[in-house]
Amino acid sequence: MTSKSLKKLPITKLQQSQHQGNKTPLLASLFLTAFASTGTSVIWNGLPFIAKRDYSFSEIQNLSLYLFIGVVYVIGAMTSSRVVRALHSLLSTRSMVAVILLVESIACSLPLFFHAPWVIWCAGGVAGICSAWLWPIVESYLVAGRHGPDMRRAIGWWNLSWMIAVAGVMFAMAPMMERHASMVIVALGGMNLLAICVLPWYGKNPGVHEVEKVREHVPPSYKKLLRGVRVLLPMSYVINGVFTPLLPYVLMNLAVDIFWQTPLTAIWMVA
Repeated sequence: MTSKSLKKLPITKLQQSQHQGNKTPLLASLFLTAFASTGTSVIWNGLPFIAKRDYSFSEIQNLSLYLFIGVVYVIGAMTSSRVVRALHSLLSTRSMVAVILLVESIACSLPLFFHAPWVIWCAGGVAGICSAWLWPIVESYLVAGRHGPDMRRAIGWWNLSWMIAVAGVMFAMAPMMERHASMVIVALGGMNLLAICVLPWYGKNPGVHEVEKVREHVPPSYKKLLRGVRVLLPMSYVINGVFTPLLPYVLMNLAVDIFWQTPLTAIWMVA
């Protein structure tokens, strides 16, 4: 996929009055994205392996889990803009990012205290809705104040950062799968806390994205491309949501050792 959201958040008067600088430092965006994308990776690619190994989920249970996460994610994506608008009188956009990451970290800590199937449902659901609210905001910070080649270059580096993080986590979790699979979820909480540490380099709100400059750099074909993305991106989630929950059982039937299952799953990400 080329984007984690279907639309950017609108520019409000509060955004225009409170932003600090017009562009968020690219390195800050890349580091926050890399840290926070570890959770996205495990939710969309690694959770079925953890559910099977430590919680004895069947194929039907894994598919049900992903259906639940998918519904939660869609609800979160559809409400993200309204949630941000509603909270703007109380919190800056940067504070919202911190709260989202903190809530996800707390949910990820549950395996430390409980060992029951509801833990993975709760962690998956919270991570799903937090992900749906987080990425439109992060993308707004990334592109605000950038246009033309500068924006395309930033988006290119940004896509590389989250893709490397997503694939890297699938390799990194392999040594933990035999005896400590659920602790992978706990580790995600730590990565989200690291992402919070990057926020001092963010402005209180995304910079203003000048409409006139957008018109200068966006070709007429952009609208058609956007319509295509609005179809292809949801379809990619549907395919991933159906295929991924079954992978642990497919690889087990192929006699793949548990250590190699998540790295094999990550191969397509680095191909």
